[in-house]
Amino acid sequence: MFNSSQPPDDIQEEQSATLTMLFAVGSSVLVVVVVIVLIAVIMGQVNQSARQKGAIPYNLNNRPLPNTTALGTILPKNVGDFQRESLSGTIDNFSAVYVKDGQRLTLNGSRSVSVVAAQASVKLLMTRATKASEAEYMDDARPYYSYVLYLSSTQAHLAWSHERWFFEAITVSKNDLDAFMEIFEY
Repeated sequence: MFNSSQPPDDIQEEQSATLTMLFAVGSSVLVVVVVIVLIAVIMGQVNQSARQKGAIPYNLNNRPLPNTTALGTILPKNVGDFQRESLSGTIDNFSAVYVKDGQRLTLNGSRSVSVVAAQASVKLLMTRATKASEAEYMDDARPYYSYVLYLSSTQAHLAWSHERWFFEAITVSKNDLDAFMEIFEY
């Protein structure tokens, strides 16, 4: 609105300053929205590519989470042809040994305090695998899960996390690991 007490140049300066401020605020909001959209698109593509069938060994990213704290339920007496020989620990740190045709498979795990803690356990094993030059395939830093799979002439080793849960399967042959993971629920 025109105020007759102000000279026309002052009014134009005030309008110009207001328009500049509106432009700056509008541009800032637009930049923030574009960045958020880009992040959402990138994360969607990462998650979609990670979920492609076969991209994650043993379909680890699609396995259910344990819905109990009973170790005997999480680590049943039989997993296919594997018979549980021993079970020890608590939900926060457990170990079971399974036997099939004289071959042992050790399954260690825990319900960690956080997703980050569970992934840190996997990351530690990944570091060891890398140092030992035994890594065949490894992956890490997924939003809610991570894993490392490495093989050597004497060991097949898989460690994975899903949400707060961490599991580690160790055996001498990849065939035994494959057979166990085909049946193991988590």
